Amino acid sequence: MEQEKIAKAEKIPAAEKTEGISRREFLKTAGFLSALIAGKPEEAAALLEKAVEPKEADKEKVKVVFRFFNAIHKTGKDVENLPEEIQKADIYIPEAVGWNNETVADYKALARGEIAPKELLEKYGAYPEDTTDNWRSKEFEALSNSQKIVLFADLPVGHPLYEKYREGRITPTREIKTFADVLAQVKNSLKNFAEAIAIREKHIVSEIITIKENIENGQYPELKGKRAVNVLIFLGAIHTPVYHKIKEIDENASRRFSTMPFNYSNYGAEIVRRYMFGKEVSDELAAKAFLSGYIDSLPRWAKLNDTHKAHQYTRAVVEQFSHKDIEAFFNDLQNTDFFTERVVLKHLRTKNIKIPSSDAELDELLKKKKH
Repeated sequence: MEQEKIAKAEKIPAAEKTEGISRREFLKTAGFLSALIAGKPEEAAALLEKAVEPKEADKEKVKVVFRFFNAIHKTGKDVENLPEEIQKADIYIPEAVGWNNETVADYKALARGEIAPKELLEKYGAYPEDTTDNWRSKEFEALSNSQKIVLFADLPVGHPLYEKYREGRITPTREIKTFADVLAQVKNSLKNFAEAIAIREKHIVSEIITIKENIENGQYPELKGKRAVNVLIFLGAIHTPVYHKIKEIDENASRRFSTMPFNYSNYGAEIVRRYMFGKEVSDELAAKAFLSGYIDSLPRWAKLNDTHKAHQYTRAVVEQFSHKDIEAFFNDLQNTDFFTERVVLKHLRTKNIKIPSSDAELDELLKKKKH
């Protein structure tokens, strides 16, 4: 009677309780001993394993920890903190739109130490092409023989949405006769690009959620026994909506930018992000994006390693040009078929603007702009 009262108070069925051991546990132990006495060691071992195995409800769910690394990615300097983040991760998900089975095999071989980073760099190409100090080299070197699990969430070649993404990135060029025409073209092409990115990011979010479920369901034997699994997702700085979507379903998700504070100094990126968040784009902003595109294309920029700082300097330069100044630049371009660089430099000289040819010179010019 006393035992029933105690069991009821603990909300445990009395039939399941004995003195210090549950009936289920008692029967399991008895079965194990019977099999052992009967000379059936294999059956006894199986019963023992089943007895000590935790019930499904008692198993602790694997904690999946998402970490995002967002960065401009042109040079090695742009992603200098990426190796540190890769080192802390169990799983690495790279930005790799248009990947295929060969891409998967190459990344996995790299992580297992079966292929050298230099070999992959030569295969996939790099930016800038005339130096080994590029963002891919930093990624490949960090992954080399790291034994990390590499998974893909980006749009692969052959996926129906991949074709829609590619189509969205290509905007038919209209006949450009006036300054208004070129501003409309800038806005239209960047709006289409923003819509294409939204298609891609929706797919990435969906794949990340699937990867989370697969981890929790124990589909990766390499992770067996881990209580927490750290997943690093590398995406360009423009792709912050992916982080926000994952953060909505997983409050533990965190992120890091390549540099802090991070500013979207590039006018083209600013316009794309405005469209992504449903904001209007003025003709003045489109004009600045038009001019900055020509300034950023000057060959001497290729010698600079910090793209974020380079964009900051370009922005400071463009801010010195009025809407009428940029229209005058456009008209000059219309009157020449050659020497575009000469036209750009001519208009920069009207404002006594110098384009840096080294990182040290860029730092010095940025300091002057702040004073």
